[in-house]
Amino acid sequence: YHNAGTLRVDGGTYTPLANQDVVISGSNPFVHLTNGADLDTGTKDLIVATGTKKRGTLTVDNGSTVASRIGTIGTSGGGGTVTVTGSGSRWDLSSTLAVGNSGNGTLNVDDSAVVRNSLGVIGSASGAVGAVTVDGGAWQNTGSLYVGNQGSGNLTVRNGGSVTSSTSFIGAAGSGAGVASVTGSGSTWVMNKANLNIGHDGTGSLAILSGGEVSNAKGYIGGNSGGDGTVTVSGISGGTWHNNGLLTVGGGGTGVLNLYSGLVTSSGASIGADSGGSGTANVSGASATWTDAGRGRAA
Repeated sequence: YHNAGTLRVDGGTYTPLANQDVVISGSNPFVHLTNGADLDTGTKDLIVATGTKKRGTLTVDNGSTVASRIGTIGTSGGGGTVTVTGSGSRWDLSSTLAVGNSGNGTLNVDDSAVVRNSLGVIGSASGAVGAVTVDGGAWQNTGSLYVGNQGSGNLTVRNGGSVTSSTSFIGAAGSGAGVASVTGSGSTWVMNKANLNIGHDGTGSLAILSGGEVSNAKGYIGGNSGGDGTVTVSGISGGTWHNNGLLTVGGGGTGVLNLYSGLVTSSGASIGADSGGSGTANVSGASATWTDAGRGRAA
């Protein structure tokens, strides 16, 4: 779909040509699947906005569904937006979803909608910008999730939204910059017994606010040399960060934990773990609690 055309599929099924990727890209094309419509690319990919200054928009609502192999939103300098919204609305991918691959990408998962993929990447390549908002919907990553891989990534979970993933990174590579927030009662990010890395080799920040909850195995803030990570747990009614293993604040890099309201749990803790690392933990306020079931160490 090129130029500025609009395709609306209302309650029907759109079947693309066999053995061809579905590409929504041009001056500003718009594809709208509504009222139980279906789009299935089979073994091929779905690409929204590819090429310098190209645009593309896909909206999936009212119980409509999309199935594809790889999904890419914003690549090769393009800027794309995908919105999946409403109960029964889904985008199922058998492989990777990249939001801001080598361009600008936006994904909205709202109001009980579901997006499911293996690997998830927000802000993949250097210079890419990606943003994902999960507002009362569910984003299910069966593999790892990168928020700011080599580019800039932003993840917002709110209003009872949920994100699941395996090992996850906020600010992964040296050029990566990631920002994530989990806000409000019922809003969750669950790592499925895997580790969470904030400021791994890049710069990362995580805010858990006002009833939001994050759960992982080990937690690392500023894990490697050059990594710079900050986690803030605060807000009305506080947030909750469950580390089911060791929590490291400043491994080989710089790590800061700010606990102003809410609960942080860990099974062992280390502040400034490695030579060259710098760690700071600020626990302040009558409603701030850090419960450590292991043996804490400040280097």
